[in-house]
Amino acid sequence: MKVKLKCMLLALMVCLTGIIYAQESHDGIKFVEDKTFNQALDLAKKENKLLFIDCYTSWCGPCKMMARDVFTQKIVGDYFNPKFICMKVDMEKGEGVQLKDKFQVKAFPTFVILNGEGEIISRLVGGGKAEEFIKRVENSLSERGLLALQKRYKAGERGTEFLNDYIQALSEAYLSDECAKVAEEMLAGKEANLIQDKVLFDAFVNHINSPESPSFQYVLNHKKEFLNQYGEQKVNMKLNRVWSSYPNTFIKRGTDGATFDEARMRDYVALMEKNGVENAKEISALTYIQAADAMKNWKQYVDLCTDFQKNFKTNDMYIYNWARRVEMNSKDATLRNTAASWIEKRVKELEEEVKDHKPDPNAAISMVGGPTWINPYKELLTKLKS
Repeated sequence: MKVKLKCMLLALMVCLTGIIYAQESHDGIKFVEDKTFNQALDLAKKENKLLFIDCYTSWCGPCKMMARDVFTQKIVGDYFNPKFICMKVDMEKGEGVQLKDKFQVKAFPTFVILNGEGEIISRLVGGGKAEEFIKRVENSLSERGLLALQKRYKAGERGTEFLNDYIQALSEAYLSDECAKVAEEMLAGKEANLIQDKVLFDAFVNHINSPESPSFQYVLNHKKEFLNQYGEQKVNMKLNRVWSSYPNTFIKRGTDGATFDEARMRDYVALMEKNGVENAKEISALTYIQAADAMKNWKQYVDLCTDFQKNFKTNDMYIYNWARRVEMNSKDATLRNTAASWIEKRVKELEEEVKDHKPDPNAAISMVGGPTWINPYKELLTKLKS
């Protein structure tokens, strides 16, 4: 009898522990389920709350971390549940595909906060620890939040401090095009102040993306002064980054495919050469490779990658990613064999380096040294030849 009673008590304790654990596991954010975006928005308006949307994908590691480690915490639930209707939307499924474009989601996780009228009050990109994330959300909803700043901007406010706050909010929201536009406006007519005004110079470094910008041209024409003031590495890195990235704007991607403005590319190469950009031809070659990728012209893509390896110093990151793109997108045996030949050549070089104990420190511009690419290369080679 005593044994039976003990067993019953033990079972009761296990049951109660399970109930307590279940209650604790629901102390975090209570996300609405089985509701469309419009239904969740209507519910937020009805309850006089804001709508918080976790824009995620199934493959996003930080998204999973937020769902597992942050959104389940009581401190987070206590903050969000009284103030928000919260929903999770996979940006690659169902209405998430349209919402991704509607909210201009370009990175994951992105968190969008709307009022009951559907106005975007705040956009946050990237996760973080619970207390830090709550603080970011609070700040985004303050008078220095995105919507409040947008309204002040539309009303005509243009003070440097205000524009700098607005730029930071746009940057936090990953609205890079609008961010660059506002940065251009903040710097207009103040180019000569860039040398002494660090706030203006930081705006230039972080947000100006066009070599046609007056501020970029000013820095270029007074390069020696800027090198003396801010250092060779910072100034040259910024100038090179703009020269290298700007040609991507010549590639236009749309639902019907991609196009490439070769005439603009030719003019741009002439502009780079006029300004003494040493790697102008290399930048052009890489842009043509990216254009062939975007247009899914895999024959041209393989030819361009092959030519690049003949004409320019390459690295393992380039070779691996080029071969991987071919493996993923082309079934043409000739193209796959060509990509395989890139890998075979490089693996042979790396194995010789290991054998002679003379690894080339410039072989790979990456987080790891050249020889550590051997196994990933061989795995990809097997796929290309299968």
